[in-house]
Amino acid sequence: MIKENPTTEEILKNVMHSTENALMALSQLEQNLIRGRFKEGAAPYATMCKTLVGQRIWTCDKQDEKINKNFKKISNTARNIIDIFTPYVENLKKLTMIDKEIVFEQDQTHEVADAIDDEVANDVLLVQDEEKVISAIKSSPKKQISYTKLRSMLGWNRKKLDGVLNRTLQKTGAITITMSGSRKMITFVP
Repeated sequence: MIKENPTTEEILKNVMHSTENALMALSQLEQNLIRGRFKEGAAPYATMCKTLVGQRIWTCDKQDEKINKNFKKISNTARNIIDIFTPYVENLKKLTMIDKEIVFEQDQTHEVADAIDDEVANDVLLVQDEEKVISAIKSSPKKQISYTKLRSMLGWNRKKLDGVLNRTLQKTGAITITMSGSRKMITFVP
């Protein structure tokens, strides 16, 4: 049962319990990756990648349907793997900053909140992502980029990109999203 007005001591006890559980979970994941030699396993993938890129360059003008299908399947599988890993990496990156001081600026018309709600936390965590999106769009000659190219440039899954685009659109109005044929286009609005 959750108390309506917990004391500072009770809140601190809850935070202690939460951080101990998180540390246990993260330490277990780290140890599993070490025991599984996950880091060392990256080298064969680097070799495979170099080999396949070279083979793709060599075969790109050969028009072999079976080989092209294999390259397409490799591309799709790699994309699926990235979609699986991305949420882990994104959240772990946020946790690398958890030991730093977090400063929230508030205008003087608002009182200091008793707890940080999800919207405020998202403001802090997503500012850099919004800046990355705008920077990527601005780097394009017409200040316009396709959704697919933007996703590829940033290396994000669809869920993350859609969330950041929607947030940027609603919060700043610095972008517009339109359809050009079957392509979704994102344009920077100065």
